[in-house]
Amino acid sequence: MSQPERYGLAPYKTRNFYLNTTDGESAIGVWHILPHSVYREAAAHGAGSITSANRQLFAPLAPLGKDVFEESFKKRDTVIYFHGNAVLPDSKACNRAISYRVGTYKALSTKLDVNVIAIDYRGYGDSTGSPSEDGLLSDATTVWDYISVHSRKDIDGETDREEGKSIVVMGHSLGTAKTKAPVLIIHAKDDHDIPASHSKRLYEMLSKSRSPEGAAPRTRVVKREGWGSVMMHVPEETRRGDGGSSDIGGGVAWFEADHGAHNRVGGGEGVIQLMQAFLQSETPSDLAYNILGDI
Repeated sequence: MSQPERYGLAPYKTRNFYLNTTDGESAIGVWHILPHSVYREAAAHGAGSITSANRQLFAPLAPLGKDVFEESFKKRDTVIYFHGNAVLPDSKACNRAISYRVGTYKALSTKLDVNVIAIDYRGYGDSTGSPSEDGLLSDATTVWDYISVHSRKDIDGETDREEGKSIVVMGHSLGTAKTKAPVLIIHAKDDHDIPASHSKRLYEMLSKSRSPEGAAPRTRVVKREGWGSVMMHVPEETRRGDGGSSDIGGGVAWFEADHGAHNRVGGGEGVIQLMQAFLQSETPSDLAYNILGDI
């Protein structure tokens, strides 16, 4: 894990480091994959004897400093990727370096040009400690706090706690979290490990919890042959067009992909496009428009 390049990531594009958890019980392994634009800029600045005509073909000539990675949080949005449960008997072998996960990191960092943070929970990969539900939540909080601090903008020499780049959480299987923020649920019809009906039930529960008391959730569906269908609930306040956010929570979208099985669906192009809509939307009404069009 200490050499991400061994798993197919570009040279010096990924920083491997460790964070001590908020409960003090473990140190979790982390990969920070740079956005494509930040990586290319670093390669160009450190190109040395490489000519301007072909420097875009090459990686940096030396490891990038910690400051390059930490400053990147202020330049581009960040996706935190929480991976799924063990597919192997040994949880240490189920880690952030599994090939289909690496493929997802590549797609996100290149196509969406975002920072990607991938971790191993305690007891997984090279992280210390033993897995537990409370421990997983502590691990997630540790990572969120770290990125929140580094993504805030400095204004007149002081850190602005309100202004900063967006942070999006992407959970796969075990890594799916409960939140009042906008939620995108992704499932493939050909997933033979977990039936798509589980995601449908989760979507229905979230939609109901974000609707006014006594009101039935209102859902719109957009279908694309060969790609899949998107079902979306928009909070009542947004449908009325008052433009305000709500204590009910953000919108909920469920993408049922035609293909992708259990492990490959996260890197599909349809998923990448939906993630982009979430990143580019500042309000629930923006999100609904970017996914559904006029509502």
